[in-house]
Amino acid sequence: MSDISPSRPIGKLPFTPPFFYGWVIVGIAILSSSVSSIASNVFTGSIIGAVITDLGWNRTEVTAAVTAGTVLSAAVQPVLGRLADRFSPRLLIPAGAVVFTAGALILAGMETLWQFYLGYLLMRAIGSTVMSGLVAQAAIVNWFVRMRGRTMGLSHMALPVAQSALVPLAMAVVVADSWRTVYLVVAVACVLLCVVPAAVLMRQRPEDVGLYPDGAAGPVGSAAAGPAQRGRDFSFYAGEAIRTRSFWLLIAGQICAIVASGAVSFHTTLFWIERGQSPAIGAAALSAYALAGGLSSAAWGLLSERFSERALGVIIQTLAVLTMGLMLMLDSALMAVFLSGLYGVASRGEGTIFNLMLANYYGRRHFGTILGIFNPFSSVGLGAGPFLAALGYDLSGGYTGVWLAFMVLHAITVLCLIAVRQPPLPARATAQPGPV
Repeated sequence: MSDISPSRPIGKLPFTPPFFYGWVIVGIAILSSSVSSIASNVFTGSIIGAVITDLGWNRTEVTAAVTAGTVLSAAVQPVLGRLADRFSPRLLIPAGAVVFTAGALILAGMETLWQFYLGYLLMRAIGSTVMSGLVAQAAIVNWFVRMRGRTMGLSHMALPVAQSALVPLAMAVVVADSWRTVYLVVAVACVLLCVVPAAVLMRQRPEDVGLYPDGAAGPVGSAAAGPAQRGRDFSFYAGEAIRTRSFWLLIAGQICAIVASGAVSFHTTLFWIERGQSPAIGAAALSAYALAGGLSSAAWGLLSERFSERALGVIIQTLAVLTMGLMLMLDSALMAVFLSGLYGVASRGEGTIFNLMLANYYGRRHFGTILGIFNPFSSVGLGAGPFLAALGYDLSGGYTGVWLAFMVLHAITVLCLIAVRQPPLPARATAQPGPV
């Protein structure tokens, strides 16, 4: 059933490519997500040492900005979610990219700590959240249904893969010139790669320009649309979604998974050093985690088009439990790199799977608003994980108990996914016009 009925187009495409225009939308989402990785914990952590040395700040002052950025991001996401449903990404992504550019310029010229906080919060809490989060994901959900898995997987892959590529480039610029130059280059790149392309090429929904999701010949669910499509296209209102049991099971599972994965990724290097490995092996293990996890996002998304997202989620989280157990038993250098990469394959897939379940369970018309309610829980979990792991380490004097605790969290996610079911349609669905 579809509650987005075909209507007279309200706009037109800037050009007609020889392929479905939705892939242009995916390309812009990947570009903006890649640039937004500059505000991530991984990239900031790699460059912040040079900033501290140059400006004489301490680590606590600087790290507090990372925590503040995570908290503020959670606070603004419900508002951004509603905006993503009401306004076109053609407006929102360029606006977010302009904010991101302003933050980068402030960081390039900063001399005081408050300037660092202002610039970083603009980039992380607002710019990055728009460019790689809600708005881009809502656009992809609107343009794809049958191929939603592969497209969302590709978009989730962009940020970690970009981190793997951009961190060494940034460090080379720091060594050759200055960390200020890095942020100046980022500002220019953001305008050229995000502001201009998104303003010209992005569109909110295929129906707005006379097309249908996936390039089908008719509305989702109609005979003209071709083979059966994954998910249904009836759209729950946000209030209807949050009254379903499935929504809260997904939130509980996501929180447990992201607390664990956020903690493990942050402490991976320290964990392996405690297990007797060198800092170089610890760094290699972290790189393996990031790269393998990023590449696997696309694979999990593609698999979701053939197999149940719920079943894939159970497999992913079970693999995370088993991998963490092996980390506690095997401590050679080779196993450190291999198991960290394997954990990345498991833990990085949860973002793609949970977003797909939300989209396929609750539809695309109000996906931005629903994701805006869902994501703050994830942001809080992501910020809490590293802190809880550090606290557990300080209290116990080691990582063994910490790893066991987070294995339990992954296991709870498995139970949540086993229990979740596609929610029944609300009562108004029986009166909703549209093809079945």
